[in-house]
Amino acid sequence: GNTRLVALREIGAAGIDVAVLPEDALPADFLDIEMSLQMMQLTHQDYTFTNQLLLMRRYLERNHTHKELAIKMGWMRNAQKKIDQSSRLLDLINEIRSLKEGEFRYHYFDSKQQVLKDLDEEYQRLVQSNYQAAEKMKWSRISAILLGVSKDQVRAIDEGFFEDEVATRLDNRPDSAKYFTPSTKADDLDDLLGEQEPGIDIKKFAVDLIHDVVNPDGTVNTDLDDSLQDIATQVRLGADEIITQAKLQSYLAEPSDILRETRLNIDKIVANFGEISTQKGFKPGDFEYELKKVQKSISDLLATSSKYLNK
Repeated sequence: GNTRLVALREIGAAGIDVAVLPEDALPADFLDIEMSLQMMQLTHQDYTFTNQLLLMRRYLERNHTHKELAIKMGWMRNAQKKIDQSSRLLDLINEIRSLKEGEFRYHYFDSKQQVLKDLDEEYQRLVQSNYQAAEKMKWSRISAILLGVSKDQVRAIDEGFFEDEVATRLDNRPDSAKYFTPSTKADDLDDLLGEQEPGIDIKKFAVDLIHDVVNPDGTVNTDLDDSLQDIATQVRLGADEIITQAKLQSYLAEPSDILRETRLNIDKIVANFGEISTQKGFKPGDFEYELKKVQKSISDLLATSSKYLNK
């Protein structure tokens, strides 16, 4: 209630209502009240992503059940799945933070909720059949997050991304390529995990990156040096290429869906053209030019489809 108290003082309120617990109240009582109040969908300031994860962990550590936690969170559907994922996400965040000596603030991860959920879901899918691939994907995506790559670009990164899309782009950039070291063969793990695949030691790169970008005060420096900025650029270019190729494959696989969307958009233009044509900024010359292009494209499509469909 601190922020509300400050706001009330600013507008000259005479006081504020409070609830007083009995003198024999225990820490568990405070935690139970905190869970009840903070997780309700009211108009107060929401808990941050990491504060919510930490509060849930504290609640369970006080010997509350998963069912009780689900009720507190208001999770009526898929409650166990949400609780399990929340626990894994906090473990992942703590694993990343542990790689930096000194402070690495939880606050950094508050804006990373969706990208970490995406990472966790892909990890759970991969780890069922290939632990090594799951780990490589994990540290590849963590590295991309620390490099400031967008959520959609991070989602495009798989376990072979840095070898296939980044290292190949750094062949003539020794200052940037030096950040990557080859993975070493771990003979003692071969029997357990299978033969180790050669490639970049992506976890080492992630650890080195954490030490480079995390400041002494625990904040993350987004102003990368030239070499790391170069790597970040190549990561973005590689991810964008994957996204573009995926879209292209989707378009090729579902041309009827694209035609349907195009037809619906044209129908909207037809229905509103009288109003559109009178608006300021409407350019008749540009419209007529694009209309001719559309007519040409439709003619080409008719000719091409007729050629293949009438075989």
